[in-house]
Amino acid sequence: MGLVRKYKQLPQTLKASIWFVIALLFQKGINVLTTPVFTRLMTHEEYGTFSLFNTWYNIFLVVCTFNLFGGIFNTIVHKNQDRKDEMTSSTMGFELVLTVVVFVGYLVFYLLGGNLQGLDFTLSLLVFAQVLVNIPMSVWMARCKYEYQYRVCAAIIIIQSFLVAAAGILCVIFAEQKVLARVVSNVVILLVVSVVLCVVIAKQSPKLVSLKNWKYLFLLGAPLVIHYLAQDVMAQSDQLILDYYHGTETVAVYALSHSLSWLFTILTTAINTTFVPWVYRRMDEKNFSGVRKISLLIIFGISFITLLVSLISPEVIRIFGGEGYEEGAKLIPILICNVVVIAGYDLFSNVAFYHSKTLVASIVTLVSAGVNIALNFLFIPKYGMIAACFTTLASYLCMMFLHFIIMKYYMKKFGLTQMYRASLIWAIVIAFILLNLSVLFLLEYVLVRYLILGGLILALTLVLVLTRKKWIPYLKGGNKDATN
Repeated sequence: MGLVRKYKQLPQTLKASIWFVIALLFQKGINVLTTPVFTRLMTHEEYGTFSLFNTWYNIFLVVCTFNLFGGIFNTIVHKNQDRKDEMTSSTMGFELVLTVVVFVGYLVFYLLGGNLQGLDFTLSLLVFAQVLVNIPMSVWMARCKYEYQYRVCAAIIIIQSFLVAAAGILCVIFAEQKVLARVVSNVVILLVVSVVLCVVIAKQSPKLVSLKNWKYLFLLGAPLVIHYLAQDVMAQSDQLILDYYHGTETVAVYALSHSLSWLFTILTTAINTTFVPWVYRRMDEKNFSGVRKISLLIIFGISFITLLVSLISPEVIRIFGGEGYEEGAKLIPILICNVVVIAGYDLFSNVAFYHSKTLVASIVTLVSAGVNIALNFLFIPKYGMIAACFTTLASYLCMMFLHFIIMKYYMKKFGLTQMYRASLIWAIVIAFILLNLSVLFLLEYVLVRYLILGGLILALTLVLVLTRKKWIPYLKGGNKDATN
């Protein structure tokens, strides 16, 4: 009863953050927990092909939707408080129509003799089908996150994730074409959920088609296509280039390590999604009390978790990959550094997004993606997976640095100089990159790794106990200035 009472006393923002993290971790977690099943039921080539499908899906998700249900949705709703239902509905309508337009463009490309690297025509069609059925749910979830309506949203995420995993396993077990079966099962489950949510959004406001709103969304989102697409290029292009030079079996090993490491970006996404609306309100008021401390806690907490994962990377690969995936253990400590950098980048980019400087953000990401592609083509042919890991890290550091420069400019211009302790954020990022990379020299020493792991967990526990008087008021909502 004491825990229930304390939970009820938590501020709405913290409750929402907790439940979105739980739901999204469940979603990603169940994917990870079922990975050992899929890596054993599917051949390396099949697992590599499914990874390539996801790569193309992520790329076309941006092209077909402008990723308007991402962080920019906070800006759309924040700037249109009196028309929230209308803008939500119009966003969904805009993305659905845009998907159809891009699909027609792909058909023309296919008829002229083109195709998607690593996929046959059927799987290419299913890329667009999955994008289409994902739109209503993504828009609805974005609205729920902005308004901290976490109960129903978290429940739907958890239920859908369980159904997708269960259906995927059953289909892969009994089907001969295992990649096709797994993709079709995902699309069918998403279709059922999205049809219901499409009706819900349309009932709130019938303005799915509004040329005025669509023009606003296009002008706001078009520059972000470059931004988000370039982000996907940084995260995904390495798999396409690895497939071209080294084949799908290499992609399978790299993709497993990549997905296990990238699981923890869900922490940055979930935390930033609930952190951003609160920060925006602080920026409206020019009141940054609590922002500096909470931002440092976020970046340190996420970074600390990545180090713990690096220390057990051989065991993680052994469990989730099994025979044939052992080489992936040395990739995780490098790949997971990107999670640390993304957490820092998210903090710095909030200033530009608040002021709707989407074109500037897009240019930064485009430059970083260019660096990534150039380095990939330069080093992947010779050094393979290791090169792919380091080129991705280099491009994310480039992006974080450029956003840091832009943030400093806008902070000075708009009087936000007291918002972050940027030097400490940089110190944490660099320190944990070096710590994660140092684990590469300890992978063969099991006892040493576990002694360090135990020491870190013990040290964190002691710090939390000794400083409980400082952080417990935040959880209870006692420090209203910092949490409301």
